[in-house]
Amino acid sequence: MKIAKVYDNFKDFASLFRCPICKSNMGFQNGASLVCENRHCFDLSKTGYINLLQKQVKTPYSKELFESRRRVFSAGFYDKIIDKLEEIIAKHVANKEVTLLDAGCGEGFFTTQLTKDSDGKRHVFAVDIEKDAVIMAARQAPLVKCFVGDLANLPLQANAIDVILNIFSPACYEEFGRVIKGNGIVVKVVPQKNYLLELRNSAKGQLSRDEYSNVQVLALFEENMDVLEVQRVTYTLPLLESQLADFIAMTPMMFNVDKESMDLEAITEITIDVDVLVGKLRNS
Repeated sequence: MKIAKVYDNFKDFASLFRCPICKSNMGFQNGASLVCENRHCFDLSKTGYINLLQKQVKTPYSKELFESRRRVFSAGFYDKIIDKLEEIIAKHVANKEVTLLDAGCGEGFFTTQLTKDSDGKRHVFAVDIEKDAVIMAARQAPLVKCFVGDLANLPLQANAIDVILNIFSPACYEEFGRVIKGNGIVVKVVPQKNYLLELRNSAKGQLSRDEYSNVQVLALFEENMDVLEVQRVTYTLPLLESQLADFIAMTPMMFNVDKESMDLEAITEITIDVDVLVGKLRNS
């Protein structure tokens, strides 16, 4: 991708960015760099994104993990969650033209799907702390404003975003509350107790918890947001052997599990079970 195309994608939205170092306003210089009032400079990448981190952060997530996730998502295992997200956005967002932030976008599957068929009325931003993931997201969704950044220090202006998506990712409610508009919504997707149950049962005894509970996550959401609704999405789908390998590779709960001790041949299906939480900034 040429820098000129990347610039064309970002140029109309420079005013929504805020310098992650000094918090000042930003603008484009020479069509190639996002520069703040105090001259902190962040270059556009030909890959289609901007790196707005001061230094790269090491995480346990590898490029191979995100590649496995992309294959799993592309196979349709999470399409019903996309349908639910579209339903929720249509229900709670009256504006025809919206700004949407995928906070913790990973390799960009949800970002990509939610950009389709929006007729250019949905301006999507996507951020993750993992550069490899953001590169993948930018390649999949060239019309999305993808950037590397920290959820605890979002390089966005206050009151810039209509919808924040936080899907299988940690949240930073203080920052979410700063960047979201007064009537905006936060949509968070979290596992329910039967999420990937087949993997959990096969690895029983090796996990820190044999049974998963999202009670603490729900409590934190309720503490920070006025909850509009909680919807559960649950279903079980057949699974190929190659897809099972990708589920294992992409799932953090399997990081320290001895895969050879698992009875993988017995796993022929997989359960997707999540809660979709919808909330508004308290007192808005």
